[in-house]
Amino acid sequence: MATAELASETDFDGWRKAARQMRLAGVEPAAARFVVAGGTGQGGLFDDTPPGRRHDSRLEAEFSVPKAFVDLAQAVILHRSADRFDLMYRLLWRLRDEPDLIRVISDPMSPTPWKEPRTSAARPTR
Repeated sequence: MATAELASETDFDGWRKAARQMRLAGVEPAAARFVVAGGTGQGGLFDDTPPGRRHDSRLEAEFSVPKAFVDLAQAVILHRSADRFDLMYRLLWRLRDEPDLIRVISDPMSPTPWKEPRTSAARPTR
């Protein structure tokens, strides 16, 4: 398991750098873990350091993500949920192959329903 140690609970830059390295190295979400430095009970038996940039056939091509994802990730990192880093990484993983995922309303990981609430048309009264 690849594990990235973040400097603090809100270390967005650290998460972003580690997540980018893991994604480019092909580390699947189930094998990726993010922990906060000095946190208790976060060590794992099979933890490994995040992979560096390798120059072999397993390295994936670079890719970009929508600004909406970066904005979302910066907001999500402020949440106190312990699995927020892992959830963001799962979304990042999927964005590589599904670049429009952030706009898919029916997807459970999509933030669209919260960012752009639907309004129902007003019904005329009789």
